[in-house]
Amino acid sequence: EKHVAEWIGPATRVIDAAQPLEKTVVVTPNAPFSVLMSARLRPGLDLALVVDAGHLVGVVSAEDVNRALELAAVGRRSAAPSDDRDPYQDLR
Repeated sequence: EKHVAEWIGPATRVIDAAQPLEKTVVVTPNAPFSVLMSARLRPGLDLALVVDAGHLVGVVSAEDVNRALELAAVGRRSAAPSDDRDPYQDLR
C-alpha cells in the first residue's frame, strides 16, 4: 500500500481517495444497533453512512459505536443494585 504523500498531487481527485461505496456500510436511521456492531468498523478508517429516503442524514464511526457501548455498560452498572441494598427488599 502506498503512503498517502506518494500519490496525492494537484491533479488527484476526491474519487481517487474515496472508499468505494460497495465497501461502505450503509444503514437506515431505524436499523438495529447490532448492524453497526457486526460491521466491525475500523477505528479511524471506516464510517457507516446513515441514509434515509436516499438522503445522507448522518455518519457513525467506530469511535461512536464504542462510546455507545461504553455508555450502555455504565447505564447497566448504575441500574444494578448496589452491594449495600437488601436483595430481598422487593420481596417483602
